[in-house]
Amino acid sequence: MPSMSITCPIPTPSSSAEFFGVNGVAALFAGTRGRTFLVSGVLTAVDIPTLNVVEATLLTYADGRAHVLVDPLGRTWLNVIFPGVYVPAAAGPSPLADGSGDPPGLT
Repeated sequence: MPSMSITCPIPTPSSSAEFFGVNGVAALFAGTRGRTFLVSGVLTAVDIPTLNVVEATLLTYADGRAHVLVDPLGRTWLNVIFPGVYVPAAAGPSPLADGSGDPPGLT
């Protein structure tokens, strides 16, 4: 399965208020708050110890600081914060069908 990323704009915050004696509603647009990236794919390595190192390296980006993300299409996204949401396979790591470190079709 090739890696994939999807961006989803975050709804913009706003506020509205009504006042006695004034017809209508006062609306305030509070600007944008960025977007959410959904990234999926298969994390591969030549063996389990190397996979553990790669996984640990990925999780070092969950430090609350902004980083640069380059997506599979080569677009660069600045100031990306990885909150540490990472869902590994429930069964744990497993070798690929062809026994290599590359997913089938990506060699």
